[in-house]
Amino acid sequence: MSANDNHRSWAKHYDQVNRVCFGRYYDELTRQTLAQINTLGSNLRIADFGAGTGRLSLPLASAGHSVTAIEPSQAMLEQLAAKDTAGQISKHNSTMAGYAGPGGHDLAIAVFTVIAYITTEQELVDSFRKVAQTLKPGGAFLLDVPRLVLFSHNYVDQDGLVRDITFTQTSPNHYTYQEKTRLDTADGVFTYEDTFPLRYWTTTKVEKALHEAGLKRTKDWSHHFPMAGAEYWLCS
Repeated sequence: MSANDNHRSWAKHYDQVNRVCFGRYYDELTRQTLAQINTLGSNLRIADFGAGTGRLSLPLASAGHSVTAIEPSQAMLEQLAAKDTAGQISKHNSTMAGYAGPGGHDLAIAVFTVIAYITTEQELVDSFRKVAQTLKPGGAFLLDVPRLVLFSHNYVDQDGLVRDITFTQTSPNHYTYQEKTRLDTADGVFTYEDTFPLRYWTTTKVEKALHEAGLKRTKDWSHHFPMAGAEYWLCS
């Protein structure tokens, strides 16, 4: 999720970059997430916060769920829309805290480091409050909480991708993400740079914000995602 249209410069190639970077793990993480969501029921109404280019929204819709994709980056949302040729997904260009679309969802999800883009405690509480408001009584919220290891330098040079990612700590638990990437595409060589602030949230801070929003962790699904570098919580 990107509060200021981060990833705009490379939204068109976002999927390719992540697929080359993470390989089969990228697909396996998607498969694991879908499998766990499907244990909650069929034909669910799902709000996908930080939907990006549709990594989860599209297969969830194909599985018969009714999906609302909420994504603050207009460029990323346009990529999702281009892939949603059947028009199955309701799309909203918004942050979590600013979402003003339909409610009554059975499930809300915010995974793949979505909350790392939220940098203040007040916005985190406001975001969780908005999630609670979008759920119907008895609804659930699937959240991942990135571990500190994810805020580490990463360099990839493989399959036509050279990607250099650095994290600069600006204050306790606050970082500046910087990326310089070169990618071989079907249209030739594509290069881009991206930079934006991120925050590492301790589990204590996240649980406090959930409590203030009227939510609580009910199940720990982290063992289903052993290589994700994040804790996965089911909340209600």
